Amino acid sequence: AIVTQTMAGPHRWFGVGFGTHLAHAFGFTKIPDDSVRSPHSIHVTWLARGGVIGLGLWALLNAHWALSLLRARQRLARRGELKAANLALYCGAVWTAMLVNATFDIYLEGPAGGIWYWSVIGLGIFLIVWSRSTPPPVPSLTTEAVPNDPLEPPLHRTLLGMRIDGTSYASGAK
Repeated sequence: AIVTQTMAGPHRWFGVGFGTHLAHAFGFTKIPDDSVRSPHSIHVTWLARGGVIGLGLWALLNAHWALSLLRARQRLARRGELKAANLALYCGAVWTAMLVNATFDIYLEGPAGGIWYWSVIGLGIFLIVWSRSTPPPVPSLTTEAVPNDPLEPPLHRTLLGMRIDGTSYASGAK
């Protein structure tokens, strides 16, 4: 009912606003104590309160954030920053769970979900910016002979010139 009334009504583009009691605005005031205020879906709430433009901005914000976080995760993984890449993956999973919950509940409309949701968004923005600004590791330019060690991968010897424990191959110590 809210979707059809919003799409066909006078508040199609900009909605009824964020101060309006949605149950009164759309005729759902059958309960005398006014305990029902929300349609119990964040997407329908955005459509009712912000109209088509508000719902579009909500969808654009979430889609852009999710795609940027996926690209950031790929950049971090390519650079070998696996903890940060896994944190980006975890951040995306928590975001997905929160949006699924908010599709069927008023989770994001209160502080119990809203604070955590925007904190996850903020953490994701931090990871996105960090993945763009942190330079990749510089490969070693030394061409000295490195002894063959079957326990360590050749990538570490040729690119970094260091063992996994941080000691140099040039020192000869193991």
